[in-house]
Amino acid sequence: MTERGEILKPALWRRSRIGRKLLLLILLLAAVPLSVAGLLFIQTSQNVLRRDIKSIQLEVANRVAGEADHIVGCIAKALASSTQTKGFLEGDEERQRVILEKLPKSYENIIELSLIDEVGREKIKISRYRLITPEDLRDRAGADEFTTAIKGKNYVSPVWISESAEPCLTIAVPVRLTEKEIMGVLSAEVHLKPLWDLVSDLRVGESGYVYVVDKGGRIVAHPDVSLVLKETIIDNPHVGEIRAGKSDTLYKEYLSESGESVVGSHLIVEELGWGIIVEQPTAEAYASLNQMRLRTLGLLLATLAVALFMGIYYARRIAKPIEVLYEGAEIIEKGDLEHRIEVKTGDELEELAEEFNRMSESLKRSKEELEEWGKTLEQKVGERTEEIRHRVKELTTLFEVSKVVSSTLELEELLKKILDTVLPLIKAQAGGFFLLDMRELVKCWEFMKCGKKECPAYGSDNLECWAIPGTICRDEVHEKIEDKIRACCARCPLFKGIKLKPAVVCGLDERSVQDVEIGIGESFCGQALLECRPTTAEGSSCEAGLCGVIARKPELKNQVVLPLMTKGEVVGVLVLGTQRPHPWTTEEISLLSAVADEVAVAIENSQLYVDAKRAAVEFRSIYEMSKALGGTLEIKSLLDLILHLSLDMLGGDKASIMLLDEEKGELTIEAAAGLSEEAIKQTRLKLGEGIAGLAAEKGEPLLISDISKDPRFKGVRKREDICSALCVPLKVKGMVIGVLNVGAVCPHMFTEGDLRIISTVAGQAAIAIHNARLFTQLEELYLATVKAFVAAIEAKDPYTRGHSERVTSFSLAMAERLGLSGRDMEDIRTAALLHDVGKIGVKEEILNKTTSLTDEEYRIVKMHPLIATKIVEQIPLLADVIPIIAHHHERYDGNGYLDGLAGEEIPLGARILAVADAFDAMISERPYHSALSFTEAVGELKRNAGSQFDPKVVEAFCEVLEKPQFGKRFKEAGLMVEPSKSTRRRSGQAKQKVN
Repeated sequence: MTERGEILKPALWRRSRIGRKLLLLILLLAAVPLSVAGLLFIQTSQNVLRRDIKSIQLEVANRVAGEADHIVGCIAKALASSTQTKGFLEGDEERQRVILEKLPKSYENIIELSLIDEVGREKIKISRYRLITPEDLRDRAGADEFTTAIKGKNYVSPVWISESAEPCLTIAVPVRLTEKEIMGVLSAEVHLKPLWDLVSDLRVGESGYVYVVDKGGRIVAHPDVSLVLKETIIDNPHVGEIRAGKSDTLYKEYLSESGESVVGSHLIVEELGWGIIVEQPTAEAYASLNQMRLRTLGLLLATLAVALFMGIYYARRIAKPIEVLYEGAEIIEKGDLEHRIEVKTGDELEELAEEFNRMSESLKRSKEELEEWGKTLEQKVGERTEEIRHRVKELTTLFEVSKVVSSTLELEELLKKILDTVLPLIKAQAGGFFLLDMRELVKCWEFMKCGKKECPAYGSDNLECWAIPGTICRDEVHEKIEDKIRACCARCPLFKGIKLKPAVVCGLDERSVQDVEIGIGESFCGQALLECRPTTAEGSSCEAGLCGVIARKPELKNQVVLPLMTKGEVVGVLVLGTQRPHPWTTEEISLLSAVADEVAVAIENSQLYVDAKRAAVEFRSIYEMSKALGGTLEIKSLLDLILHLSLDMLGGDKASIMLLDEEKGELTIEAAAGLSEEAIKQTRLKLGEGIAGLAAEKGEPLLISDISKDPRFKGVRKREDICSALCVPLKVKGMVIGVLNVGAVCPHMFTEGDLRIISTVAGQAAIAIHNARLFTQLEELYLATVKAFVAAIEAKDPYTRGHSERVTSFSLAMAERLGLSGRDMEDIRTAALLHDVGKIGVKEEILNKTTSLTDEEYRIVKMHPLIATKIVEQIPLLADVIPIIAHHHERYDGNGYLDGLAGEEIPLGARILAVADAFDAMISERPYHSALSFTEAVGELKRNAGSQFDPKVVEAFCEVLEKPQFGKRFKEAGLMVEPSKSTRRRSGQAKQKVN
């Protein structure tokens, strides 16, 4: 095979494939729209045809329904109207007959008439075809027409076939005298031959017909009379809907009784319940639609044939130029760039060929340029490689720094890792981070004695005035921090006086730079910050670098200082030194600037992390302090707690709380930590005197970072061992009640953050101290109230003077022995003092009576615990004391008063008080008995243990009396521990023992 044949073989194959695709596309574009349009047209025509068929059929059904209604409805109305004449209602039989005989003459359908009285007997009977005799009159009381009509309803019977083979039906109407009174029934037999004739004459189309069925599906009228005579019952879809009361329906197709496919409609005659059904053979109904389908199919086939012809024609027309293009491409592929293609079609294919020729010419030129460019390719590759290497280095450096930045938030660790990462990447031998010394920061408006109150920094606690937007510096406002630094801060003595301190260094002796301070206004590093741009130094100029820090390594030939700044913060500088002789390149400075920007943000984030962490610790500490302060109201314990919490939170060394004596106007130390007893006793400050006096006088907190350098306290007496101090007034409702002082020894210095914490502590501490004072005053008032009650009792009953104090001592001794403490002891103390306050309500002659009490007098005395509870319950603070007072005369066996409680039901305090009260009564002189000795009184307690007294309480009291220290306590209290020699028993002991 020739070379030409080898080229044409795939070209012919490609052409046939393109032709097939084009042919298929044309056929699809022609056939699909036409098919869809044809189907839509056929569907629309079918719907229209079905609506027309339905309309025609329902028109025929309406005509038949009208005739049926005319036959039955008119006759029913005529029957009813004839019964309402005056002559008919008067009951004259002859006149009624005359009226009835007119009806068959007026209505040919009426075969026979019957007038039935109210009991069901026929009175008058008239027939069109026969003579009626009296023997023909029947009893119709059980007939359906009578039973229905006599109830006031019209009756229409099912269709029946007469003897003459005609369809008939019976119509009956009530004969009404009044609306409610019925005198009989008028019945008529009516034949339906007119309906037969109408159904037989009507045609729908050529073969369609109409027929009538009743509710049960039995044929009433049909063109085929035999079906009526046979009483045929049909069952098709229409009958089912007639039974259900559904009307006006067209079915697509179903089989008639003769087995022929038909379409039909039906209509219901509501009053009769009959159905009018119209049917038409399916083939006849849809004949026009079938013809339309055939015509549409023929048109579609003709269109496809035309499309096939056009597809073949255009496939061949397009395939030929493509074959030429393919051949040209094969030639150019073999390297013949001089070859050109000629296509004359006058369309896009010709333009494609021309474009192909232009492409060949362009390839030819590109080949020549490529040969020329290849000669210099090596040089360009080298330059590009160097550029890529530098970019890779830059990205690697930034990536490594980013990894370090994301690895930790601890500042020192972060800076160390960054230096360890950056120095090898840029081949530097030394470097360091020098950050602002935050302790050097002061409030600019105080330092500059600024009076410009419109400046946003004025009155602010923010120490970084350059970070405050819109601040006014020498009447200038700058929104960007770089502009503000260059234009304002560069001339500001406050900013230029700030020191830079080494945070982390690498490649240098850390001990040699540990105490170095670099002033912004006097250093090479400060120049970079003031100009807000990287600054480099070469050769001998390095001597002035970090004030000689890096210059201590003489082998370092070049330095670069990069400012560390964020959008609103000045952080510090990054300093790098290298041994190489050539200076830093622009690319290196750009890379290091990007690193510095990222590091500045990382440092800011680290500081924010530290601040947040510190704030969390502060909040937790303050919260714990709040809980601790709320746990005590004892003033000495409270002051000691405040001191220790303050020292723990601030890391201070010494602290004191000085409270104000308002009468003398002096501050005295009430609690201290780290101070000598001599200093505590001797320290007394007037308002305005010393650091604490100044804070109390102004009512404002004081922060002294370095007392020795603070000009406000020159000549003021102060402690030499204190380097930094915080002094915060304790204020309640705007009034200063004291001062909280915290001091630290060098080198520790307090900051503004420490001042913020101690101010919060002082606020809570002042409230706690104030509350403790109020509680102490309340307790004193409470005790005074209790003593007043006791004095009132003893003034009324002189024999019981000192009784309450003794009972109190006995009760507290027993309570302590039983392990009670705290609030329970206080409740027992109060109850013991007040247990007899109810005797205020008992007459003196009863209390001081020397003879036995009557039953009524004893009943009055037993009411004193109830009277006492009524008195004490007026004081809410004594609510826990009431049960002890109310039940201190209950007996352990349940025979006591007020409520007859027994055993553990009696409160423990009441059981303790009962023993103490009885014991003191027995050892005391009373109007109604002489005092017993301690031994005798103890014996009485033991004998009544388990009946009158709690055995455990009696045992505890006996143990108390045996201990020497308790005996000593009783003697000191003036209590008798042995029986008096003058003790005697009085005659006429009381009928009962009363305490």
